[in-house]
Parts: sequence; structure tokens; C-alpha cells
Amino acid sequence: MSVEIKIIILISVFIGLFIIREILLKFLGKIVEKNQIEIDDVIFNIFKKSSILVIILITLYIASKFLELPEHHSKIIDKLFSSVLIFTISVIIANILSELFKFYVRKNNLLSAPTGIINFLIKSLVILLGIITIFDIWGIPVNHFITALGIGGLAVSLALQPVLSNFFSGLNIIASKQIKIGDFVKLETGEEGYVHDITWMNTVIKTLQNNFLIVPNSKLASSIILNYFMPEPEILEIIPVSVSYNSDLNKVKDITLKVAKYIQENEEEAVKNYQPKIFFTNFGDSGIEFNVVLRVKDRTVRPELRDKFIMKLFEEYNKEKIEIPYPTRTVLLKNIEN
Repeated sequence: MSVEIKIIILISVFIGLFIIREILLKFLGKIVEKNQIEIDDVIFNIFKKSSILVIILITLYIASKFLELPEHHSKIIDKLFSSVLIFTISVIIANILSELFKFYVRKNNLLSAPTGIINFLIKSLVILLGIITIFDIWGIPVNHFITALGIGGLAVSLALQPVLSNFFSGLNIIASKQIKIGDFVKLETGEEGYVHDITWMNTVIKTLQNNFLIVPNSKLASSIILNYFMPEPEILEIIPVSVSYNSDLNKVKDITLKVAKYIQENEEEAVKNYQPKIFFTNFGDSGIEFNVVLRVKDRTVRPELRDKFIMKLFEEYNKEKIEIPYPTRTVLLKNIEN
């Protein structure tokens, strides 16, 4: 068979495979459009991208057969082709399983699921199985592979100590269930925000300024964390208030409780059915001080609730002629004669 004919056959195979790919893509595309399921689109896109690589691999394999290499070399090429193909398929399957897991999390509203680290474990397991299969193709026993890992394990663990530390710290954070995705936390350094994701290396915290704070898992696991959502996100909001010494305290208490109950029952940031409380606390320099205790759904809505309560209370105090004192100073001047 002449070189020209071989080239024509090779090009024909390449074009033929692409035509088959286009037919399959159109057929699958129609099915995806009918189903209108998000995961179908994701899997379709994975197939669309990876199929090009598979076609190139098949074409290169056929081209190698036209070279008329010795049997020994031909067997090596067969093993190489099988190895690359198995690894490619392993990566495709790993990506599909990863997307299926993400879809399951979104569909079931499992917002606290640490998708980053679980995705890493899923992909790693599938690819590891693919690598073991490749070893079998080359006639390498798995126990030899495990032995090699044991021998090199010490050197690898020393070289990858920070990586392994972050990985196992991430597993510990997930297993302890003390910090979950969606929790509002405050670090010992003062930064605070929502836990956005827990990956195999870092924990991602989304601040109230809409920025991402990346914290290594090992540092997070060894630091002091304040979790505002544990054991529950609801918290007490204590608002200090002061009234004049000339005020009728019973009237002050009644008016303040009336406002507090209105806010507690009607504002979306407040926990319904909670009974607000008032505690007189101190004889201040300018007036009698007391605290109003409300209950909010979570820490992030505290400013809104405080704002609404203070505005409503100020309005009611003005109607009822209740004076809110402010600090005053009396300055006495003496005329000192020489």
C-alpha cells in the first residue's frame, strides 16, 4: 500500500469520525433540549469537549499501524494507546461524577455540603482506579505499586507536608461538623463572613463586603473561630437606651415594650413570638440607663433591626414627651483679682 493511499485512508477515518461525532452531538442535543434538565447540559458539554481528544487518539493509533513497526514496538504503541485512552476515559468519568454530585447538592438544597473537598475525593478515586488499570496493562502488579508508595511515602510526605496538612485538616473540619458551608463565622484575626466552600486546600469565606477570604485549612483548624450559626443562627440583640431622670419609668417601660413588641412581630429580621425584655441597669451621668433585648434571625441582619427599632422608639418618645438626655457640662468662670 502506497504512502498516498495510507494518507487518504487516515484523513478519511479522521473526517468520518468527526462526521459521526457531529451526528451524535445533534442527536444528543435534541434529547437535552427536550429534557430541559441542567445536568444533561453539563454532561453534554463534557462529551462535546472530550470527544475531540478521543478522535485524535484513534487517528494517531491508526496512523501508527501504517508505520509497519516491529512487533515489539507495535505492542508498546498498543499499550501506550490503551493507557492514554483509559486515563482520558477516567478523567471524563471523574468529571461527570463530580457534576452529578454538584447537581445532587443543588437539587436537594444541601448548601452545607463541602463540594470542593468531596469533588477532589471523587475525582482522585476514579483517576486512581484508572491508573491501577494502566499498571495492569503494563504488567505491573498493584502490590509493587503499593510497595513503591511505601518506600517513597516518607519523602513524599515530607515534601508535601503543607498540602497533606491542609487536606487532612479539611477532612477534620468536615467530620467535626462545627463549621459548615453557609455558617457565619468570625476568625480570631477579626475577619468575618459566610463559609462559601471547603476545598482540599483552603476554606473560602465570603465577607460582607462581597470579597473572598482564603484561609488554609491547617490554620483554620488550629485557630479560635466564633461560629454565629452554632448551635443556631438566632441571637439576642441588646440595645442600650437612656432617659431623663425626670421621666416616669413605668411609662418609659410601657412605651418601650410596646415599640419592641411591634418591631419583634412585624419586621422580617426579627424572630416572631419572642417576648422582648427591658432591664434598667444604671444611674448614668445624664440619665437612667437600661437595655432592650430583642431577638434577630442571624447576626448579619442586626444593623437593620437596630435601625428600625431606634427610629420607631425615637418617634414614640417624641410623641409621649419622653426626654432622651445628652451629656452636659456646666463651666464656672471666676474673676481672680491680682
